[in-house]
Order: sequence, then structure tokens, then C-alpha cells
Amino acid sequence: MFDLHRREQVVIVFLILSLSLGSGLWLRASVWSAQGPVDIQIEEMSSPEELPQPPQGDRVLDPRVNVNIASEELLVTLPGIGPVLAQRIIAYREEHGHFTAVEDLLQVSGIGEKKLAALEDLVRVE
Repeated sequence: MFDLHRREQVVIVFLILSLSLGSGLWLRASVWSAQGPVDIQIEEMSSPEELPQPPQGDRVLDPRVNVNIASEELLVTLPGIGPVLAQRIIAYREEHGHFTAVEDLLQVSGIGEKKLAALEDLVRVE
């Protein structure tokens, strides 16, 4: 029908999706192929419960930084953690083993109660 490039197809589908979700419709692409047309189905939603649910249990993604495996590059993205403090965290876990609780970060030189409070919701241990 139309000879659209892949980028144009993506933009059109994004626009349709944005408009559909705003008007209470759910857009579902059943086939996405650069070789052929995109097969799109639009279904009216009767309730928010019909929206796809996030994965449950072990499959839930946790966006917090795991301080037991995080690299220096990842640790420095945390507020108040610079390269020196990131190296101290890594050195501490290499010397003493994995952290068992977020509060164990208090054992790292340069992390006090105030800094820990700022990090509590952003880090995890496993």
C-alpha cells in the first residue's frame, strides 16, 4: 500500500499508540517485520485491568543498584558517590565479602548516616 521506511513505520505506530492510549484504546502489533506490512489490531478497553500486567515474582526488575556487583562506573551514578567512594565500596566488598544489608555501607569510610539515608531507596544487596 505505502512504501514506508522502517523509521517512518516506527514513528507512525508510536503516534497511533499515543493517540490510542489517550482515547481508551489499546494498540497491539502482531507482526513487526521490515520485509512486510505491519499487522495492527486496535481493541477497545473496557477497564484498566485489561492493560498488560508487569511480571510478578522472580521476573520483576528491580531498578535499584546492587552494591554487591555494581561496577565503579555504575556506583558513581548514585548521588554523593564519586570515583574515590565507589572504589572504597568495591575494596570493602572484596576484602570483607558481600554486603548483607544496606546498612553495612556504614562500614565504608566516607559513608555516614546522612549519605546512607540518601542512598537507601536507590541501592540493594543480594
